[in-house]
Amino acid sequence: MKRFVLYLAVLSVLFGLWQVKVVLAVAPGQWDNFQDSTTQGWTSGEGGNPNPPVNIPDGGPAGAGDSFLQIKSKGGGGPGSKLTAFNITQWTGNYTAAGVTVISAHLNNLGSTNLDMRLELSSPGGNFVSTNGISLPAGSGWMVAVFPIGAGDLTGSGDLSNVNKLWLFHNPDPDTTRPPIVATLGVDNITAAEAPLSVELSALTATTTIDSVTINWSTATETNNLGFNIYRSEKKDGKYIRLNGGLIEGAGTDATPHDYSFTDDNVVPGKTYYYYVEDVDFTGHSNKSDIIQVTVGQQPEQVIPDRFAKTKPVIPNMFALLQNYPNPFNPDTWVPYKLAKDTNVVIRIYNTNGKIVRTLRLGNQAAGVYVDKERAAYWDGKNERGDKVASGLYFYTLQAGKFTATKRMVIVK
Repeated sequence: MKRFVLYLAVLSVLFGLWQVKVVLAVAPGQWDNFQDSTTQGWTSGEGGNPNPPVNIPDGGPAGAGDSFLQIKSKGGGGPGSKLTAFNITQWTGNYTAAGVTVISAHLNNLGSTNLDMRLELSSPGGNFVSTNGISLPAGSGWMVAVFPIGAGDLTGSGDLSNVNKLWLFHNPDPDTTRPPIVATLGVDNITAAEAPLSVELSALTATTTIDSVTINWSTATETNNLGFNIYRSEKKDGKYIRLNGGLIEGAGTDATPHDYSFTDDNVVPGKTYYYYVEDVDFTGHSNKSDIIQVTVGQQPEQVIPDRFAKTKPVIPNMFALLQNYPNPFNPDTWVPYKLAKDTNVVIRIYNTNGKIVRTLRLGNQAAGVYVDKERAAYWDGKNERGDKVASGLYFYTLQAGKFTATKRMVIVK
C-alpha cells in the first residue's frame, strides 16, 4: 500500500511538472530554425503518411547551409492527402500571459498549386483559426508570412491561455477543415513575437493661447497606421472624451518622419486639461501616447515619448534597458535605454550560441532618457565585418558602468 501511495505521489509531481512546462512553453522571441537537422517537434500526426514533414539541410531563406522544414501532401484521400503540420511541445502554453500576439515564418510554395496558409490554435475549450490566410502563389520563393493572433485576428472559439496544439495548414476558408491538395511547402524561422507598435512617436508637445490648445506630435516611423484620435479629460485619471470628429489620417507605412497637429478651441482660460494621442492601425488595434498636461494660457513642457515605462523623468532614478523597436525587424533597429548617471555605455549583440556578433561602443554618456531614434542606440543588422546577419533570435546586453541587463530581439527577413 505504501508503495502504491508513493507511486501516486511521484505521478502527481511529474504531472504537475508537465503542466508547468506546458503553461510556460511559448515565449516571445522563440524561434524554430531547423538547424539541428530535426523537425523540432513538427509532425503531421498521421500514421501511414507517405510524406511526413522532413528536415531539408540546404536551400532555406539564407541559401546554402540553411536548413528548413518541408511539408508535402499528395491530394486524393487517406493519410498525407492534406497539407498540414502541428506542434505540441514548444508552441503550447499561455499565449496571453506570454504576450505573444504575432507568429511569423518564412514560407516557400515549392509546388505548382496556389496555397492559402493559416494557423489554428487548439485548446480544450475549442479552436481559433486565422481569419485572413497568407496567399502563396505557385513557385513563390521564400516569403515572410506574418500571422497576427489577437482576438480580432482569429475566427472560432478557443482559449489562448491554454493552447495545446499549434497547426500550420492550407485552407482557402477560415475554418478547421483541410481540403486535399497536391503541394510542397518550405517552412523556416517560425518566430513568436509581441506585436510591434504601429507608430513610433518621437515628440509630443502642446502650445496654448488664451482660448485654445494645440497638440503637436511627430512620428519617427509608421507601420500600417490608419490614423489618430485626440482625447481630453479634466482629470488625469478621469474619463477621456474624443475631440476629433473623423480619424486624423496617418501615413500608412512610412519610415520617414511626419508632423501632425490638432487645435482644441473648446477650452476655458486658466483651466487645466489632460490630453493623449491614440494611433489606430488597419486592423483596428490602437495604442495610446503618454498624457500631456496643459493649462490654457500657460505654455507646457515637452513630453518625451516613452511607451516603455509609466514614468518619464528627464533624469531617471534608475538604469533600464528597454525593448528594441521595431521588433521583429528588418533590416535595422533601435535600442532604447535610460541612464541614472553619467557613465560609459556599451551594447553587445550575441547570437544564440553566445558569440558576440557586434559591439556598439557609445562612449561616456550623460544621465538621461535615450528612447527616440535621435538618442537610442542604432544597429544596422550587420556584424563586425559589415555583413548582414541571418534571420533569427539575438540577444543584446547593455553595460552602463556597473549596471548590466539583457533582452532578446528577432530579425525576420
